[in-house]
Amino acid sequence: MAESMGAEDFLDLVNQAFDTMLIPVFEYGGYLARLEGDGFKAFFGAPEAHEDDPLRAVRAGLAIQERAQVLAKEFARRWGVTNFAVRVGINTGPVVVGRVGRGTDAEYTAMGIAMNLAARLESAARPGTVLISEDTYRLVAPYVEVEDLGLIQVKGKRDPVRAYEVRKLRLRPDQMYGPLRVHTPLVGRSVEMALLGEALRRLRQGEGGIVLVIGEAGMGKSRLIAEACRAQPADAAGFLCLEGRPYAEGQVVRGAMGDLLRRYVGIGDEDSPGDAWRKLYAAVGSRFPGQVEELAPFLGLLLGLPPEGGALERVISLDPEATGRGIFRALRLWLESLAREYPLVLVLDDLQWADELSVRLLADLMALVEDVPLLFILSFRPEREAACWQLRRLAQREHPDRTREIVLSGLSIEAAMEMIDYLLETESLPEQIHRLILARSEGNPMFLEEVVRSLIEHGVLARSGDRWRVTGDVPASLIPASLHGAILARLDRLDRPTRRTLQLAAVIGRTFNVRVLEAISEAPETLPGRLERLERAEIIRLVRRGEDPEYIFRHALTQQVAYDTLLVRQRRAIHRRIAAAIEQLYADRLAEHYERLAYHYAAAEAWPEALTYHLQVARQAQARFANTQAMEHYRRAWEILEQGRAGGDKERAQVREGQGDLAALFGRYAQAVERYEEALRWVHEDLDRVRLLRKLGDVCARWGRYDEAIAYLERGLEIAQPLDSGREVARLLVALSQVYARRGDLERSIEQGERALEIFRRLDDRRGQAEAYNSLGIACWAKGDVDAAVSYHERSMLARASMGDIYGLAGSYNNLGAVYAARGEWEKALSHYRRARDLCRQIGYQHGLAAAYDNLGEVYRQMGRQQEAMACLE
Repeated sequence: MAESMGAEDFLDLVNQAFDTMLIPVFEYGGYLARLEGDGFKAFFGAPEAHEDDPLRAVRAGLAIQERAQVLAKEFARRWGVTNFAVRVGINTGPVVVGRVGRGTDAEYTAMGIAMNLAARLESAARPGTVLISEDTYRLVAPYVEVEDLGLIQVKGKRDPVRAYEVRKLRLRPDQMYGPLRVHTPLVGRSVEMALLGEALRRLRQGEGGIVLVIGEAGMGKSRLIAEACRAQPADAAGFLCLEGRPYAEGQVVRGAMGDLLRRYVGIGDEDSPGDAWRKLYAAVGSRFPGQVEELAPFLGLLLGLPPEGGALERVISLDPEATGRGIFRALRLWLESLAREYPLVLVLDDLQWADELSVRLLADLMALVEDVPLLFILSFRPEREAACWQLRRLAQREHPDRTREIVLSGLSIEAAMEMIDYLLETESLPEQIHRLILARSEGNPMFLEEVVRSLIEHGVLARSGDRWRVTGDVPASLIPASLHGAILARLDRLDRPTRRTLQLAAVIGRTFNVRVLEAISEAPETLPGRLERLERAEIIRLVRRGEDPEYIFRHALTQQVAYDTLLVRQRRAIHRRIAAAIEQLYADRLAEHYERLAYHYAAAEAWPEALTYHLQVARQAQARFANTQAMEHYRRAWEILEQGRAGGDKERAQVREGQGDLAALFGRYAQAVERYEEALRWVHEDLDRVRLLRKLGDVCARWGRYDEAIAYLERGLEIAQPLDSGREVARLLVALSQVYARRGDLERSIEQGERALEIFRRLDDRRGQAEAYNSLGIACWAKGDVDAAVSYHERSMLARASMGDIYGLAGSYNNLGAVYAARGEWEKALSHYRRARDLCRQIGYQHGLAAAYDNLGEVYRQMGRQQEAMACLE
């Protein structure tokens, strides 16, 4: 074209083309990145985002083509140019936006793969057309008619990409977004309210129960529960209501169960550890006068309080299994006592975030509904892979007559329209607005609320006195096209300092503590005002008052969108500042923040610190039989080690030993042996080698590989005996005793067991004595000395029960069941096997659970109860 025209004429043509075709870019809120020869690059979504930026880009592209057609006619008339045409390529994706260059040469632009693909699509487009990527099409599909070109090859891309040629716009509106400052009503939930009301009525009459409230995000689960409790008649007998919630990142146990205890006892974040302990001891003493030293230390561990006092030091010295069991027991006794005194409602919200430990605690506590007036109201999303889904199955199986399930679905059209009219208190709302709001919200109360916000912010609806009125016609661009885009548009309308505060809060998490936010803020003195603005905008809400308030994002999506607006390097830096602030602010009770610290340091890519805290969390979870959580943190720790980011032989050994312990618990013996052998290669201390060899011997014995088990254990004895470590020698002797019993070498089994018992007695080691009693009981039973077997097992069981050793207690019940079965005392055998089954299920001990079911099935068979036998053996 330039060759057939004079230089001045060609320059005039180019300038006129740019002047005309850039108008739609600016009209639709785009930003010109650069003029490049006979073309230009523009982007939408920065420096200001809109909820419908992909659609704006497509509209601009189509408008450019319309203007290009007009220009083509003018250029043909004026200069005789007959081949003027424009190609447009559009893609959607993440880019880095900012100023590039220095001084006067700097320009504000966008860079990244998404921009490059847009340029490639422009080159591949036919003249006079708009070509969009698959990512863009997903976001604009309801609004455009396209021709699917399938996979096409574009320059610079190894693999073909899916492309669509835009034909025209459908008659669908753009969308925008804004805040709402009106109260959201609860409508369309009369049936659900009645079900919850009935459960509360039965509670007041002394009947416990379980109500499961299940629904997607935004369906109003929390609101339903709050309204149902608030709606109880004023003259009805009262009840005590305790509420707790897990957090999205870690600290689930503290957030859900510890929160309940903290509120009841009256412990605030402003309390020093000493004050917190005094309040806890006073509360436990008033309720359990004779059991203060027995229960308070375990409840203190649940709250993450630092060790204090001799009694607590003795609890801390227990092994992890006994500690976890002590927490279970103390929590159960506390709730049972409260419920016996006064009907108790236990509300636990957002349990889709709950970890395995919280679920196991609740599964154990739910049995109380059969004995005391305790009502569980549990809400969660319908995520079947989440740990909380186990609670639904357990409640329906174990407590079918006391369980009610409420599944919240979208509001009906009638209910949604009622909600709109109630919100706006107007009967003159145009039908067009009703239709658009209903189409966008799809019956989700939260979505509906967000749509109405846009109408208010953009002046379509205005308050007149205590009512709302429609101020004019409804522009097509006011209803949000996507919730994500709507939230982003809303955040971009905040002033810069307030938006920055929101971003920092989003990095902390869905729930954020003001002390931490203040510690990382650039202007902490103005933080209260910014939080007040965010609260007024209904983006956050206060969930804890006092000297150390805590806020939560009203919607999880808002937090995620705010988080995503930060560059990756910015997020990393903020995560590191948050972790450092937590370490400084909570130095005296750091254990309750291990999981948060692991999360933030990993997100900051501060690998040595992340490794340390992942290991701490894994050990904590393992101690409480939160096995899935423990496995996950060991996995993350191992990834750091494998990638050479931090750690050495010591940490490698710790991870592999922990993974071996979990594999053994799950009955994955080959994997356990492999992990222990790896750990053995990385340890450098003899006592560590002895411990691992004992574990290897124990796993091989359970696996049925007795010769290998004996070899491992004898290697351990060779190392342990010169170390003058009587306890390790005795533990190895117990393990040998059990292997010999399984092999049928009963005399040697008894000999080793008695040697071990003598050492443990000399050391005053009750746990070791329990193990020795158990081993001797097994050998005596196999030898035919039933009375001696019963005596040994009963002594073992009593010792384990006194220490809260659930793992060992399950074995004792199983072994006593076997003795009673051999005597033909079937009912006693059944009772003991059932108890063993329940305990194994409680701690996730799969091998023991399988053995208990096998034993139950055999007893039922012997009793002629074939149907029950088959159920167990299946």
